[in-house]
Amino acid sequence: MHNADANYTGIRFDTKVGPVVLEIPTGDRPYRLVHELIEPDEQGRTEVEMRRFPQIYKPRGIAHITSEFLRSRGFLK
Repeated sequence: MHNADANYTGIRFDTKVGPVVLEIPTGDRPYRLVHELIEPDEQGRTEVEMRRFPQIYKPRGIAHITSEFLRSRGFLK
């Protein structure tokens, strides 16, 4: 997925608890792993940032960090 307004390209994962997006930023900002909420929560948020990691990792490292994070927290089917 591509979001020109927020200036990132991302990979969306459908999980047991709803969609999760790995935001791949342009520039030198960190990667973000974001849980998109199906319905806004009590504070009106539509997404929750779960993790950030710097761009020092290679794509294989990003994939490993993301998969382990989602697996260890019960997001994966």
